Amino acid sequence: MSDKALIEERKQKLSELTAGFCDSHLDEEYKQLCEKLIQKMARKRTAPFRSGRIEIWAAAIIYALGQINFLFDHSFEPYASADDLCNYFGTSKSTTSQKAKLIRDLFRMNYFDDAFSTSQMRESNPFSDLVMKDGFIMFADTVSQSSEPRAALHEEETTKAQRRRGYVDKGHAVMGAYYNVCDEVYAKHGSCNTNALKRQLKQLIELDPDFLDPYLLLCELFLDEDNLLEAERTLNAAYERALNLITDTKGNWPDVLEWGWLENRHIIRTILKKAIALWYCGENDSALDLLRKLLETDPGDNVGARNYIVAIRMGMSGKEFDTRFDKGGYYDSDLVNWFEANYKKFPDEFEWWDKEREQYE
Repeated sequence: MSDKALIEERKQKLSELTAGFCDSHLDEEYKQLCEKLIQKMARKRTAPFRSGRIEIWAAAIIYALGQINFLFDHSFEPYASADDLCNYFGTSKSTTSQKAKLIRDLFRMNYFDDAFSTSQMRESNPFSDLVMKDGFIMFADTVSQSSEPRAALHEEETTKAQRRRGYVDKGHAVMGAYYNVCDEVYAKHGSCNTNALKRQLKQLIELDPDFLDPYLLLCELFLDEDNLLEAERTLNAAYERALNLITDTKGNWPDVLEWGWLENRHIIRTILKKAIALWYCGENDSALDLLRKLLETDPGDNVGARNYIVAIRMGMSGKEFDTRFDKGGYYDSDLVNWFEANYKKFPDEFEWWDKEREQYE
């Protein structure tokens, strides 16, 4: 068989395999993105999938696209886990993630990629409405109004008589580098050099002190080492920066801080982690204050602040909560059922939320 015929045969097989998974687990848009990536790979001087188990390449193609489009994030639709993907193709996560990284590196794929982003990602791209004016990067809708860049805090009109102040963080260039570090850690199944990883995270923090996810992973590493002092110091540093980002000059929170904006998630994660840390330390009132603010600013509550509020009000400690509901890094329907059975005991906390959440369901 000629080399050209071999590539064509394997290309067709890849298309069939990826289409099968997309039809059963994802959607038409992912199927088209897979086909687009396969065609692009086939046009390389040496097609990457020329050799090797074809199922691994199929899984890696979807894995690579999924990584830059948050396929593995429960709050996105469509959603599939890495286990779903690898089990379908009979591949290991380690091998699949390594091949996916090769694909991403080969085509310089990253978040908000022009060629391989889903429509949902393109619509949430924080850079899509930026223009250059007089040497300054500005938002297009402000160019005709002002020579000053638009502040991250914006106003959302709710009624003619009332306006609500919402926050959307800027994009962070180091985000891609951070997730590449996470991918490498995940691929090595925890066998990475911890000291080297800490150095990488500290470098990312130096490059952009206001991107908070590296602080959170660094905090986890310190906790794993039982270095509670450094863990607390690192979390506090992230929390202080989170507040500096979202509050106004008087220290007021925004009215809206939504998880739906990708740019906000590192901030929300930081505040939630601080609230839980306070709870574990017995500082329940301070923990409740943060959890209430998270719920009030985003009633959709992807992070589950409402569950912790009920637990604290019912007198549970953080350790008791985890012992009962933690199923090894995730919560299942047991927590959902428990919340539904108990939250109405606290109308002072949830009567407003019960009405508000209707628009999120």
